Amino acid sequence: MNNNFNNFNNMDDLFNQLMGGMRGYSSENRRYLINGREVTPEEFAHYRATGQLPGNAEVDGQMPQQPSGMKQDGVLAKLGRNLTAEAREGKLDPVIGRNKEIQETSEILSRRTKNNPVLVGDAGVGKTAVVEGLAQAIVNGDVPAAIKNKEIISIDISGLEAGTQYRGSFEENVQNLVNEVKEAGNIILFFDEIHQILGAGSTGGDSGSKGLADILKPALSRG
Repeated sequence: MNNNFNNFNNMDDLFNQLMGGMRGYSSENRRYLINGREVTPEEFAHYRATGQLPGNAEVDGQMPQQPSGMKQDGVLAKLGRNLTAEAREGKLDPVIGRNKEIQETSEILSRRTKNNPVLVGDAGVGKTAVVEGLAQAIVNGDVPAAIKNKEIISIDISGLEAGTQYRGSFEENVQNLVNEVKEAGNIILFFDEIHQILGAGSTGGDSGSKGLADILKPALSRG
C-alpha cells in the first residue's frame, strides 16, 4: 500500500497540493477556514508564514485593534443612518426570501476592487430590504471575513445638498464624507435612490461645479 504523504518534503508541499485545485478560481472569491474560523487571504498568508493568526488575543497577548469608527460630530453621524447599529438593537424587520441577493451582495463587497454592488429594480420590490438583511447578517456573523465588523451607513443624497447655498459647499460636504469613510476604515456606504446621484450638486453649464457622481467616481473606481 502506497503512502502518498511520503512525497511531501515539508508542510509547504502539502499546502501547495491541497490548494492546487483552486488555481482556476479568482483569489478574490477564495475562502479560508482555520479551526472553524474564516480568515482573509492576508491572514491565511500570515498564518502560513508564522503559524499565528493576526489579531488573535490568545496568541499575540494583545487585544485586536478595532477600527476608529465614526466621528460623533461628522457628516456620517449627521446625515447617515447606521443600519448595522439598528440591527444590533433589533429595530430592523426580518428579511425573508432575499438570501440569494444578500449573499451575492456580500460577495461583491468582499472583493478588493470592483466592489460596488448596485441593486436595480422597480419600486417596492425590496432593494432596501436586501441592505437591511445584509446588516443583520453582519451582526449575526453570516458574512465573509472581509466584511465582518463593518458598519453599513445609509446616506440620504438630498441631505448632502440641503443648506449648500454657496458655491463649493456641496463639494466640501462630499469630500468630508469621503475622508471620514477612509479614516473610519470599517464603513460600507449605502446610497438609497441611487439614480439621484446623477446631477446632484452640479450647477451645470460652464460654472465648473462638479456633481456628486463626478466627485465619487475616482473613489468608487478604486474600490
